[in-house]
Amino acid sequence: RSRKRFLLNKIEQNAKDMKRFLENKPVAHKPKKLNIDPQMLEEALSAKDLKHHYKPNGYAKISNLLFEPLSVEFTKVFSEMYNKLHNRLMYSGLKTLSISYISMFILTTILTLFTSAAIGVILFYPTVLYSAILCIATTLTVIIILLTYPSYRIKARKREIEKELPFIITHLAATANSGLKDIDLFKSLLQTKYYPFIKFEAKRIVNYITIFGYSFKETLETLQTPSKKF
Repeated sequence: RSRKRFLLNKIEQNAKDMKRFLENKPVAHKPKKLNIDPQMLEEALSAKDLKHHYKPNGYAKISNLLFEPLSVEFTKVFSEMYNKLHNRLMYSGLKTLSISYISMFILTTILTLFTSAAIGVILFYPTVLYSAILCIATTLTVIIILLTYPSYRIKARKREIEKELPFIITHLAATANSGLKDIDLFKSLLQTKYYPFIKFEAKRIVNYITIFGYSFKETLETLQTPSKKF
């Protein structure tokens, strides 16, 4: 809910009539006219999809409970950094909201700091220097892992998408011969269980056309995926 509120507030900054727009059904091409990020609007409008794709685990719930207000403030103060993180999480396919990821980042860093400090004291007491080195090194390592993990996932998804591409080309060619065109070709991918990575991208393409009013050509020009080949 907090993520949805944040997105709605961010959208309203760009358009005075955004509130009235969100209370009604989406109208074709309005996102383009209002200069709204379709991915953001998709999250704000699709509460059902949001619940389905972003089910928080117990750790995320605890993190949000403790640090969500701080995470929201972070998004306001470091908006550019937050936007980069948001895009990375979307491309990575991680089923975690940006706010939740920031909250988990904060909680994990704090837990690592105190845990490594305690272990350092146990192992090296009374030598404070070695304890401090262990604490700092461990905490920095965890921070680096958390910062780079979304990028690692993007590269992994890129490889998986490109593995599926030859089979998708054959699938689409066969489907096109049956008379299906444009969006219907990608809708056919939603019915299969054999191409999970490209299926995710196909769903985004369908949403751009059916929800946001983009044409098929505009969607292919606008939508970004981890793989340039796709």
